[in-house]
Amino acid sequence: FVSTLSAQPAKELEGALQNLTSGYGGVIGAAAKDMRTGRPVLVNADSLFPTASVIKLPILVELFHQAHEGKLSLDREIKLEDSVKVSGSGVLQFLKAGETLQLIDVATLMIILSDNTATNLVIDQLGQTHDEKLDAVNNRMHALGLGHTRLLNKLYSWKTKKKTAEALRFGIGVSTPLDMIILLEKVAKGEMISEPISRQIISILRNQQDIAMAQRYLPFSADSTLMVSNKTGSLDA
Repeated sequence: FVSTLSAQPAKELEGALQNLTSGYGGVIGAAAKDMRTGRPVLVNADSLFPTASVIKLPILVELFHQAHEGKLSLDREIKLEDSVKVSGSGVLQFLKAGETLQLIDVATLMIILSDNTATNLVIDQLGQTHDEKLDAVNNRMHALGLGHTRLLNKLYSWKTKKKTAEALRFGIGVSTPLDMIILLEKVAKGEMISEPISRQIISILRNQQDIAMAQRYLPFSADSTLMVSNKTGSLDA
């Protein structure tokens, strides 16, 4: 699969993707980059899309930046209270109140199980006020060269949801396929803070438990060396 794609000219692959979108009622955006050749494949790659849970990757990146800057410790103990539990994906909502977890474990659940409660607990570590928390992620993404990626709210937090056109349209986050390529490339090249921290981010992404999306098409086998590090996200309709 990978070698077949690598052998195709980028324009031919882009054309094939465009053909797939022709009978679809919505808008499809895609971005990929061959790290060996630097060749990109782009389809509506600069179009804005709601991120859904993909925004949890920028949140993870900001968490590691703040830990590196000494603003917080990844070993910090986080207490789980009933008041912070939210529905949707994840397991923390089902655990007994009063349990404590280290921040790094909460962040891991945010990625590998896309845990919504864990996500809000991580966001709460990034600033004092709601706006400071959002700004921490958004300013970091801007500094990294992601011009269209923004965290717009905590998850299932109707009280803090802003009434801006952006928040009403995109929900918890907005980005473009091209922005995500920029972010992932920095991690893949070991340029996200440092090589060891980039490897730590990759190792968390590699434990992603959702294999029902793109991963189901990949040629895994008992002797395969294929490894996938990713973050999924989905919205109804």
